[in-house]
Amino acid sequence: VDLPANMLGSFIMGFLTTSDISALPLPWLPPTHPLQRHTILHVAIKTGMCGSLTTFASWNSQMVSMMDGTKAALGSQVPAALIGYIIGISTAIASFVFGTHISAWLVNSRRRDRRLVVAVDSNDNNEIDN
Repeated sequence: VDLPANMLGSFIMGFLTTSDISALPLPWLPPTHPLQRHTILHVAIKTGMCGSLTTFASWNSQMVSMMDGTKAALGSQVPAALIGYIIGISTAIASFVFGTHISAWLVNSRRRDRRLVVAVDSNDNNEIDN
């Protein structure tokens, strides 16, 4: 249960993270959108909701219990726990990166759409002038 939650939380964090400091908090939305003004909400979603969703503390406790082996029926499972760490951290990083790529894709497609509208408008104005 921890792995999908960690992946989803990491994806949302990546999706809400912009690589451009001067960019809007939610760059895929129009600058005048009401959600752009609520920076407290952005911080709350990133740290509060995603932080509680990712449950890295319970996942880490599970891995330590596996290595310790006192509460596990199979005894110490160090190799399985180490593989669990590798898989868990790798999927969290991959989910974060995937979220940033989806966010960037939305921003670029939005910019491309705006350029097409401007190009069509300027062509219409040129035809009217002729």
